[in-house]
Amino acid sequence: MRICKALLKYGYSNFCLEILEYCDQTELLTREKYYFELLKPEYNLCEEPGSTLGKNHSKETKIKMSAARKGEKNPMFGIPKPVGSGNLAKAIEVLDKKTNEISHYNSINEAALALNIRQTSISQYLSRGQKKAYKGRFLQ
Repeated sequence: MRICKALLKYGYSNFCLEILEYCDQTELLTREKYYFELLKPEYNLCEEPGSTLGKNHSKETKIKMSAARKGEKNPMFGIPKPVGSGNLAKAIEVLDKKTNEISHYNSINEAALALNIRQTSISQYLSRGQKKAYKGRFLQ
């Protein structure tokens, strides 16, 4: 964190912590935003009070955070998923207008790999209920 590096570099004696105002919890974010705009603090972590907007972690920090949640350290480790959870595969049929062949696929992912089309493109095509041939060639 920038503030930790600055504390180590410049020393704790070059920083201070002050209470600027006492306020109700209901006013907290409004008052924080007011002081943020007024004082424009150099070491503020986030651009917007109550939000992580503008907060970026370094690659090194992201790697450490990921490692801290892997395997047995993951809070969901060893807990089975509930029956029926997750996205179920959707079987689809595709007509290739060029060859006039109908192909059957067990999932959108399988169709995407076989047809060399992005999975999201197929999903969007299906969710929009499009009738026009995709790329002028494939129909569902």
